[in-house]
Amino acid sequence: MIDFFKYNSSGNDFIIIDNRTKRFKINANLIKQMCHRKFGLGADGLIFIEPSSDANYFMNYFNSDGLPSSLCGNGSMCCAHLAKSLGLLEKQSDFFIGLFATREGVFNTSVGHDNVTVSLPNVSSFKTIDDDILINTGSPHFVKFTSFLEKINVNKEGKKIRYNSIFAKDGVNVNFVQSNEDGIFIRTYERGVESETLSCGTGVVAAVLSLFLSNKLSTTSDVIVNAKGGPLKVSYEYDILKKMFYNISLSNKVHMVFKGQTKIN
Repeated sequence: MIDFFKYNSSGNDFIIIDNRTKRFKINANLIKQMCHRKFGLGADGLIFIEPSSDANYFMNYFNSDGLPSSLCGNGSMCCAHLAKSLGLLEKQSDFFIGLFATREGVFNTSVGHDNVTVSLPNVSSFKTIDDDILINTGSPHFVKFTSFLEKINVNKEGKKIRYNSIFAKDGVNVNFVQSNEDGIFIRTYERGVESETLSCGTGVVAAVLSLFLSNKLSTTSDVIVNAKGGPLKVSYEYDILKKMFYNISLSNKVHMVFKGQTKIN
């Protein structure tokens, strides 16, 4: 048996396991089974907290298909919250701070009671395709603007783009974004999950940066984006000479839903 923690951030849910002793032998089929909504614990992804020589811990992230994936914004925030509970972060005033390593590099986090902020990589990889934007915010995202967000069949339309010959090999997350006087709204089809999820942290960041690139947004701090599972907050800066976004951060309240034990064989 092994202990696990079930977390969610804006409805994006994860199984997190403290694997610093490397007791869990990573197996794609087992991860897939644990994430299964009917026959397992159910989650969009599974995260292992492991040792790191460069940071307070290594966040080893896998999508629900059992395959390793790139940076996950919501997963990073949930993982940081548990890392605080495990005593892996340092207390500074009213917050706990530290560094976490990922396949995309090392980033910092600040954890309050339930509020968590994580940094993301600088972004200089983006291009316009017709009126849409392809951008990498730690994971690749295709951002498509719309005025009819609720009418879109996200699974059908997202799958078309994700499995387009251009993206089929490595996959891409597909974000449908609507911005008007009522705010910014997003729905996301996630690769690896191969379905619409209630929220995607790096997708929310991709939406905000894409709105800026499209001259639809001038605010750079505390930008609220409404996902189906709830709002998330993004801040960033832009270097016009280098054409690069930097000091990017994602913030949200995260929740530990429950904890328990499960068999590992």
